[in-house]
Amino acid sequence: MASFFSRNGSADAGCLLRNQWKRAGNRGFSIIEIIIVLAIGVIMLTGAVISYRATMPDNRLRQATTELHGALNLARVSALSQNATMTLQLAGASSSIAGANVTVTGTPGTPITMTLTSSAGGTLITGQPLTPEVVSITISPGTGAPVQPRVQFNSYGLHVGGGTQVVTLTNTIGRVYSINVAAGGKAKWCLAPACP
Repeated sequence: MASFFSRNGSADAGCLLRNQWKRAGNRGFSIIEIIIVLAIGVIMLTGAVISYRATMPDNRLRQATTELHGALNLARVSALSQNATMTLQLAGASSSIAGANVTVTGTPGTPITMTLTSSAGGTLITGQPLTPEVVSITISPGTGAPVQPRVQFNSYGLHVGGGTQVVTLTNTIGRVYSINVAAGGKAKWCLAPACP
């Protein structure tokens, strides 16, 4: 029993270890440590928001390009199935002609829209707006086609007008993507000002 209360006894050593452990566990974090962790978190969050905002216009331009490409494919397939000429018309706040190109310009209040109509009567797409991030679409009609803000497919699914028709989309930060419509009617898009 005397060894239980002695200074060198194991019970005393266990008590000392437990007390040291409790004191170390109750220490907590200093205000400096908390501020450093919060500052690192704010820096990481700011970087993520800036990165997200920087990619947003490109993502919306890509979305608009794929939507327009899809509408062109719909026009071609519909021309074949309806045995009629299909016209994909683009409209915006204004349009202008420079040489053999026509440019449709949109504004935040009046975005660029597309309408798909059939010569047999009927409208498949009526005034569908593209994202406001797209500020202009330039169309070079190809050889022999009229200079108008439209793309047409005849009843055989061929592009109306000779040669390749190039459609370029420009967004608010000046990035340009393009769609090529070949004479055979096939459309392809690329993330560059000109498709190879």
